[in-house]
Amino acid sequence: MRVAVVAFSCRGVMGLGAVSLANFLSEKNDVALFGGNELKSDYIYEKVKFKKYSILGQGPREIFKFNILIKTLNEIKTFNPQLIIFYSSHIFNCFVARLKKMKTKKLFILHDPHIRAKYRIFSKQDIFNKLMEFHNLAMIKNVDIIQVTYKNAIEEVIERYNLPAEKICSVPLLPLVYLKGTDKNKNYKKIKYDYDLVFFGRIDAYKDLDLLFKTLEMSYSYKNRLKLLMIIQGNIPTPFKIKYKQVLNDIDIINQFLNEHDFESLIRRSKIAIFPYHDATGSHGPSVAFSLGMPIVATDVGCFKEYINMMGYGIVVPPGRPDLMYKAIINILNNPIENERISAKFIDFVKNMEDYQLSIINRMINS
Repeated sequence: MRVAVVAFSCRGVMGLGAVSLANFLSEKNDVALFGGNELKSDYIYEKVKFKKYSILGQGPREIFKFNILIKTLNEIKTFNPQLIIFYSSHIFNCFVARLKKMKTKKLFILHDPHIRAKYRIFSKQDIFNKLMEFHNLAMIKNVDIIQVTYKNAIEEVIERYNLPAEKICSVPLLPLVYLKGTDKNKNYKKIKYDYDLVFFGRIDAYKDLDLLFKTLEMSYSYKNRLKLLMIIQGNIPTPFKIKYKQVLNDIDIINQFLNEHDFESLIRRSKIAIFPYHDATGSHGPSVAFSLGMPIVATDVGCFKEYINMMGYGIVVPPGRPDLMYKAIINILNNPIENERISAKFIDFVKNMEDYQLSIINRMINS
C-alpha cells in the first residue's frame, strides 16, 4: 500500500514523531514523507521516500509560497497514495485534502482539539490560533477519519464539530522508537543520576512554570532541595526570572537543539520527568520518558492520566497544587520503580498500539 505522511511543519519532538510514524509504516508499506525544513532527515529510514520543501513554521506568510504549494501538490499526485496521513497542522494541508482525482483515503491527526492558551488579541500567536481553527474546520470537512491522541478528546471533538462518532478514532501518539539509529530494546540497568527531575519541551503559556518553581521552593522549606534539569526551546519569561531568582540559580538549563542521542543521554540523568501544565491535549513527553524507563509526575489534564495507565508509571495531581506535586515527587523518590518494569510495560503498550494503528489504516482502505 502506498502511504503519504504529510508533515509540512513539525519542530522538535513533533518532527521526530512524524518521522517515527513514517518509518513504522514503511516496514509493511511503500511510504513517502512530505515535510518542511524542520524535519530531521538523519532519523529517516532509507526505504522512506523523503520530499523536503523550503517551508518553515506554520505562520500566515506560508500561504504565499505558491510555487512550493504547486510543487508539493504535483509530487503527491505523482506518488498517487492510497492513504494520506496529515501529521501536523499547516495551511497547505487544506489544499492537499481537496485533491479530488486520486482515489485516496485521508486521515487527519488532530493534536489540539481545543486552544490550550489564550493570547493577546491580534498578537502573532492569537492570529496563528485563528488560522489553525480555520485549518481544522477545512480538514475535518475534507478527510475520511479524524484521529485524536487520547480518548477524552473524542466527545469534545464530536460536540464541537457536530461529527458522527464513526468519523473519529483515538490512537496515542506513536512513541519515538522508530528512528534511524535508535535501539528499540534499550537496557538502562546502570544509570548515574545527577538530577531528581527533568522538564523538557517548548516554553509556552499552557505550561505552568509557576507551579514548577513553587514546587521547587517548597522543597527548600522542607530541607529536601530537589535538583532540576530543564531542556527547553524558548526563553523563560522575565517575570519568572525576577520572582524565582534563587530557584533559577539552582537549575541547570539547556536551551539549544540536541540530537536524539544527546537528548536521551541528558534525560536519563534524571529520576523523574515532570509535566506541570495548565492545560494539555496529546503529548510526546510521557512516551519519551517511559521509553527510557522513567516515571512521570504531571498535572491531571489532557492525556497524562490516560498515558500513565496505558504505557508507564507515574502520578497525576490537580493543576495549581505545588503541595501535592511535591508529595508525588517525594513518593516516587522514596519508592523508586525499577526501570525494567517501566520499560516492560511500555514495550507491551507499543506492540498493542502498533496493531491498533494498522487496523485503523486497513479498515479505512478497505471501507
